[in-house]
Amino acid sequence: MSPPSPSATGSIHTPEEILAHPRFPAARGAFVDAVLALHEGDQFRSRLLVEAMRQVTFNLIVSLHLRHDLADRSTWATPQRLKDEIKPFGLASPRRVDALVARLVQLGYVDIHPRSTTAGCAFSSPLPR
Repeated sequence: MSPPSPSATGSIHTPEEILAHPRFPAARGAFVDAVLALHEGDQFRSRLLVEAMRQVTFNLIVSLHLRHDLADRSTWATPQRLKDEIKPFGLASPRRVDALVARLVQLGYVDIHPRSTTAGCAFSSPLPR
């Protein structure tokens, strides 16, 4: 894989550096406010925001699935781990994540099944389409 291209400013920052920047919370708040204002009162644009969250959720499920190790329970793609991954984005509540996953299951994009080795633990995996 080739190294990432330099940005317009000539420097590349890690996610940790970006999140640690003192103005990041204000920038994130301004971005979220601007996106919400863009979609406010516009049913079509609101629908696009919901679709975007659905895509982010599905992409995270795929990412978790690809990174899991059956021998290491901490890497399993559980619904709780998905919620933990989405939480920093501030895009959806845990209940909304549950609803999105349920819809992805209903549409046949994701499979959730119990693990026999752990009571109540579910494993999410993307399905071939």
